[in-house]
Amino acid sequence: MKSEVTELLGIKYPIIQGGMAWVAEHNLAAAVSNAGGFGIIGAANAPAEWVRDEIRKAKELTDKPFGVNVMLLSQHADEVAQAVAEEGVKAVTTGAGSPEKYMKMWKEAGILVIPVVASVALARRMERVGADALVAEGMESGGHIGAQTTMTLVPQIVDAVNIPVIAAGGIADGRGFAAARMLGADAVQMGTRFIVSKESIVHEAYKERVLKARDIDSEVTGMSTGHPVRCLRNQMTREYLKLEKEGASFEELELMTLGTLRKAVVEGDVTRGTVMAGQSAGLVKQEQTCSEMIEEIMDQAKKLLKEASKMGKIAFVFPGQGAQHAGMGKEFYERSEKAREIFDLASKATGLDIPALCFEENEKLNETQYTQIAILACEAAILGAVREAGLAADVSAGLSLGEYGALITSGVLDMETAFRVVRQRGIFMQEAVPTGGAMAAVIGMDGEQIRKICQETEGRVSVANYNCPGQVVITGEDTAVERAGMTLKEAGARRVLPLKVSGPFHSPMLEGAGKKLAEVLKTVTVQAPVTPYVTNVTAEYVTEEEAIKELLAKQVASSVLWQQSVERMIADGVDTFVEIGPGKTLTGFLRKIDCSVKGFSIEKPEDLEKVLDSRGNR
Repeated sequence: MKSEVTELLGIKYPIIQGGMAWVAEHNLAAAVSNAGGFGIIGAANAPAEWVRDEIRKAKELTDKPFGVNVMLLSQHADEVAQAVAEEGVKAVTTGAGSPEKYMKMWKEAGILVIPVVASVALARRMERVGADALVAEGMESGGHIGAQTTMTLVPQIVDAVNIPVIAAGGIADGRGFAAARMLGADAVQMGTRFIVSKESIVHEAYKERVLKARDIDSEVTGMSTGHPVRCLRNQMTREYLKLEKEGASFEELELMTLGTLRKAVVEGDVTRGTVMAGQSAGLVKQEQTCSEMIEEIMDQAKKLLKEASKMGKIAFVFPGQGAQHAGMGKEFYERSEKAREIFDLASKATGLDIPALCFEENEKLNETQYTQIAILACEAAILGAVREAGLAADVSAGLSLGEYGALITSGVLDMETAFRVVRQRGIFMQEAVPTGGAMAAVIGMDGEQIRKICQETEGRVSVANYNCPGQVVITGEDTAVERAGMTLKEAGARRVLPLKVSGPFHSPMLEGAGKKLAEVLKTVTVQAPVTPYVTNVTAEYVTEEEAIKELLAKQVASSVLWQQSVERMIADGVDTFVEIGPGKTLTGFLRKIDCSVKGFSIEKPEDLEKVLDSRGNR
């Protein structure tokens, strides 16, 4: 199962082993990595030379990527950080603070940095300082814990950052894995289950205690100290909690637990030692190899995710003009015969060299008359490969030009006809572009308020795009757009950003182009949609053939109701959106429209593989 994390770390499965003190040593880390996951050596409070030796021993046991967990509060943290950089590992996970002071050194050594976080604020900070991914660890975890549950923490962090998120806390089987993926996590981290692996060096008495743990056997100590620790209930925890209740000092409590983790892990004293384990211990009932654990988890998760994918609807959505870039669609062209056929069909239908237009650096790609056909050809080619892979849509829509991708998906237009129509559309729009036209993005203001201010502004200015909450684009005469922008700022808009465009698109100023397109559409045969599609103009489904033509002609000069279109599809049961074409613009809008639904983008063959894996199609 591929994901951003598997690509980032170079591993087979999106399963990370927790960096557990005294438990996560070279044998376990190597075994997890050999099994397709990502093993981690837990440095804890160990000196640098021990960590260096463990890294070297792990390298003797595996040629797969693995990492080290650096405990930032350790007195040896500086030396350990240096040793890790010198020895070279794939990634470092960090706990108990910020790794900012080591970031430059690790990055220069080619090491990925993945901090463990327990709050949104820390997650955002870690992203700002250069973290490559994050482990969002809920309070269900064993060892030192935060205040939030995995269920609430993970989706909030997923919404707050743009780097991959790894869920940790309470995950021990395929059900937990599937739940984490549905919360938005790209991978999971597990500790407790790996404690009882056959490769784990943990004392048999410790393993047996975990295997026999019930749902109520987990205990949290140290709440009064501000450093809570989750472990399994025993004589030590009972005495600790008694002292804590009686108001014992921090020093007294710390002295009581000094060396007790080693006592449990190494010596097997599960009565007086600290048996760190998460709430998932109640789910762990069998000693297995790391390979057996991971394969079992992945098999169960794939089945669950496949079933879950059947519960809601999937929408194919297509971006519009502005998403173009040299090289778009090239990898599909090279690797998919179906995509290659579609690119060639676009060339035949338009008389243009579409592959050269899309793949090579050229000035034409940013000229409307060429941009539009290039984008549509790219979208159609990727769509062909997506369909061939067995992925189908329940509904479709596209932003502006992207609506033609939706028309192909729905069966309203065949590809050759769509290519010819869009080629004419691009020419008409470029010819109709008046001098003195402009567009601007308005950030941080309600769309209805923007519309009213545009109406009250002298000159021709209107709303072009309702993209998502807090992002609306205005269009019209340059002087009117400028005046409206000043008024909008005064009225509370956070920013008004002029856009580098060739004309005032989706403005009444382009009605002439719409009329010319209407004449072309009269000669075109359209079919009733086989798959429902939503139009930009009304944000509603369209079924009548003549209505389709009328709305396509009107769309050129009308506002794009993208936010409303997405909301309409969600209201109809769509819970998964797949953006097909260059860029990830629509996926970004989706997060702001409704973060509870899933969004994927397919621009390269690897993206398609990820979508197929996430839905259990492979």
